[in-house]
Amino acid sequence: MDSRKTQFAFLIAGTVIGLPDGTTIPIEKIKVATKVATHSGHTATVTGLVTKRVSGTVLDIGVLGPFEHIHLSPKQLVGFFPYIDNPEAPTRLNMILSPIGDLDFGDKILMPWIAANKTSFFDKVLKPLQDAVSGLLVPSVAVQSCADGLIVPITDIYIREAVQEKAYSLTVAGEGSFIANGVAVFN
Repeated sequence: MDSRKTQFAFLIAGTVIGLPDGTTIPIEKIKVATKVATHSGHTATVTGLVTKRVSGTVLDIGVLGPFEHIHLSPKQLVGFFPYIDNPEAPTRLNMILSPIGDLDFGDKILMPWIAANKTSFFDKVLKPLQDAVSGLLVPSVAVQSCADGLIVPITDIYIREAVQEKAYSLTVAGEGSFIANGVAVFN
């Protein structure tokens, strides 16, 4: 794989972006000045948009939850919780920004509350998991919560080569975050 071809962070066409009212729109419809939801539930404005055709490495990432896989460059930053499984770590609920390409199966990333609540993911999926512990494919401890949302594990990682696929890179004011396919991503 020639990583020189994917030197910037991007999302592939078909990705849906979270809006402040909890709805989503395809990234193809995003324009400069569009209002989007941030990882913390605030509203931010798209201040920059780059659209281009890309060739090179693309990651197709799945997380526990109701969303489609997110298709993005290995350089795209996500909210990552490196110490979540260590109860002794004083920073276990602290999120850091990490390129998605540096993460692995089982690593925990942020699904903001606006995304989790809009899909009834918490009430329809997580609450029953907490209530019925036996026979689970994924232990209920696999999902935890923090002030900004649910901390969910990466369940699938597929690496593929894009050939002239349409890609989008957004710049968002303020917190520099937005929601793509239910996952918090950052400028």
